[in-house]
Amino acid sequence: MFLFFILFIGCLFKTIFASLRVPYTGLIIFLGFIGGILFNIFTKNDTFLTITTSSPDLLVGIFLPALVFESVYRTEYHAFMKSLYSILLFSIVGYFISLFSISTLNKYLFLFQQWTFLQCLILGIILSPTRPITLMCQADYGKTKRLSIILEGEAVINNSLAIILFNAIKSLVINNQSWHTIKFFKTTAIAIIGGIGFGGIAGILEIICLPYFYDDPISEVTITTAIPYMLYWLCEQVYSSGIIAIVVLGLILSNHKTAISSEAASFMEKFWDMLALIGNTIIYLLAALVFKYIHSI
Repeated sequence: MFLFFILFIGCLFKTIFASLRVPYTGLIIFLGFIGGILFNIFTKNDTFLTITTSSPDLLVGIFLPALVFESVYRTEYHAFMKSLYSILLFSIVGYFISLFSISTLNKYLFLFQQWTFLQCLILGIILSPTRPITLMCQADYGKTKRLSIILEGEAVINNSLAIILFNAIKSLVINNQSWHTIKFFKTTAIAIIGGIGFGGIAGILEIICLPYFYDDPISEVTITTAIPYMLYWLCEQVYSSGIIAIVVLGLILSNHKTAISSEAASFMEKFWDMLALIGNTIIYLLAALVFKYIHSI
């Protein structure tokens, strides 16, 4: 009930503060901090901490496919491919520069706690991903369509890269193992190649099947909703990147939007907007609540 109340308040605030160009995620984090303070004052219930720590993979599996697919599907395929070189330059080269800069800084910041470089590296992986399109949506100064495509693509790819690197290094940090270069590159290569392969196959099958449900909006929206989740689950079971697979799937559907009827396309965009709104609200809210709760401890 509390989450639905916050969702309502968040939507209300989004409408009220729209003219001030305040990012919606910023509002939700602010509400989360306020909620964390109130919970800390009036109750000692640690439900939110339990939800996020007991099954983090479940939360990722629920929200991540919807958020990634919604973002990629909205991207114009031809504009994305035309700017692919710039997107890869910012998302890969820029990300690794940021990653190693932050990791090196972490090594000196946590010198007295004797953090290993792998521990500093995994913190850098978490902190390095960016989403500049959120800021650009709040300002029109010098913003062009191509710039928006580059920033959106950069955000999607470097977040996907961060998830792949995090999963590849996480087990080494948890088990206190030493660095294995061959194992790391093997795991990363399997994740990327498998994600591209599964995403491509799923995208081709979906654009073949969708015409059989043409002018049936409920069926079309149900299929386009179910496949990203099934694809993500399948990829995670075979050690491939579910996020990369969803990115490839979204790009293929973005290039073949005529496979979806106009009535279903309009409905689907609103439906995915709603899923993205709910997902962003709950994720940022839980993050702020848990942070405030841990800080209060």
